[in-house]
Order: sequence, then structure tokens, then C-alpha cells
Amino acid sequence: MNKLDFPLIDFHVHIEDDMTFERVLQLADERGVRVGVVEHAGIGQTIADDDDMKRYIEKLALQPVYKGIQAEGRDWMGAFSEYVVSQLDFVLTDALTFPEKDGRL
Repeated sequence: MNKLDFPLIDFHVHIEDDMTFERVLQLADERGVRVGVVEHAGIGQTIADDDDMKRYIEKLALQPVYKGIQAEGRDWMGAFSEYVVSQLDFVLTDALTFPEKDGRL
């Protein structure tokens, strides 16, 4: 259990393959941490628009986790309304995403 004066939180947890909600919550409890669940979001991603995001938020609302997304690409904000994004607890993204000479990220 966490004996520190602040909470330990892993904000980069994906629910996929054998990492079910049950397994994630079991590991979090064993390790004394809270978790933030993310899914890839942005144009062309698993969560690609407001409707996808609403379904994702509804699914996470049933779990004792922080709700977040892993924003992909530099144009991810154009895929979602501010209102829907404001329903999340957090957004993470890679600050080291740069375009290659041919335009690929």
C-alpha cells in the first residue's frame, strides 16, 4: 500500500488483450495506485469523433478510474467538440511528435 503523503497514479493504462478492467483494478490495488485509462484518440484513431468519445466515456463511467485519452497527431483537437473533451479527467499526448521531411509523424 502507498505510504506516501500523495497518491500514486498511473495515467497511461490501456484496456486491451489480457488487460481487462478486472485485471487492471486488481494490479492497482496490489500496488497501491490509482489508474487513468486511455484510448488512442484523434483523426483515424479508435476514438475518432464525438460519438466514439461519448460511448467511451459512458463505458469508463462505470469503473473506478480516471477517464482520459491518448491524443494522436497534431490535429486531434479538430476531431472533438470542447464539450465532449471537457467530460474527460485528463488528456495525454506525446510532446515529442514531430513531422518527418515526407510529412509523416
